[in-house]
Amino acid sequence: FQDGGLVVMGANILVMGIVPGFLAYGLHRGGRGRGHTLQLLLTGAAAWLSVMGAATIVSLLLAFSGTSSLTVVLPAMLGVHALIGLGEALITVAALTFIGRTRPALLEEGHSAGRGGWVVGGLAVALLLGGLVVGVVFVRGQLRRDVPLLPVDLMRIPVFALSMCTSVTAFAAQALGQIAVPFLLLVNQGRSAAETGLLMAAWPVGSMATAPVAGRLTGRYNAGVLSAIGMAVMAVGLASLALLPTAPTHVDIGWRLALCGAGFALFQTPNNFTIVTSAPAARAGGAGGMLGTARLTGQSAGAVLLAIVLATASQQSGPTLALGLGAACAVAAGLFSLSRRSGIRAAAGG
Repeated sequence: FQDGGLVVMGANILVMGIVPGFLAYGLHRGGRGRGHTLQLLLTGAAAWLSVMGAATIVSLLLAFSGTSSLTVVLPAMLGVHALIGLGEALITVAALTFIGRTRPALLEEGHSAGRGGWVVGGLAVALLLGGLVVGVVFVRGQLRRDVPLLPVDLMRIPVFALSMCTSVTAFAAQALGQIAVPFLLLVNQGRSAAETGLLMAAWPVGSMATAPVAGRLTGRYNAGVLSAIGMAVMAVGLASLALLPTAPTHVDIGWRLALCGAGFALFQTPNNFTIVTSAPAARAGGAGGMLGTARLTGQSAGAVLLAIVLATASQQSGPTLALGLGAACAVAAGLFSLSRRSGIRAAAGG
């Protein structure tokens, strides 16, 4: 939320720590002892409300600081975060359902029943469809404006549109992988939280090692090809995680996670470069803003897909299916990226 370091730390703690925690916990406490399904629904509502509360406080801070008018920033923040909150709510409900069915001792007695999986899955589908309807209406309204708040008019540029599709599907794959793996390690393999956290660190380590290389390659080679190679590497990593042996060692898990991180880093730099440079120079700021839109859209979509899988699949198959779905999303992202390579070459030549 805006640039700054120590100066804005207090605001960030308030927005991301205190406000969401108190809002969500208050609503969660109100649903205790009211039946398993109602508790799940109230917990999901609490997750959604925590995101909306944080977005509201940010809007007020931006307005009070004179950065933006409240009439502009409040509708924009609440509109976007209403959709993001749906993903948060679905992950929360799906996680509680999955843990209640597989590790009930981790939850209180009132949450330990393993019912409601298909109810949660149906709710996830309904919310996904509802979000699509809201998105279509919002985009149609923006297209009628001369200067849209969300620069969807840039999607008329073929290379830009394909780059956005690449980004959305890639971030969906990332969300599916990074959230499914902890379930795989904690629930299916019975590893401790500390052990799981240390193993997950292999993902960002792979990204950090590859990012400088991706930066040097960007601009020298076709970005469509580079991003496609990155997504292919990530797809192999996710698929190999789904096909882990029965008793994997730390090395077995670590190199697969590092491969995912390396592939994602190789994808992201050239793809971001293409999104920004494929737009007219005067619209570079709007194109940069669409980077965040693509990231949040993809992560929310991946969260919804994961919620459906965890709520309806069995303990053993849930994380594995989610990782397979993530690999499929990575393949789709690679295909989107390859389909724009001629357009990128033409733009570079012009």
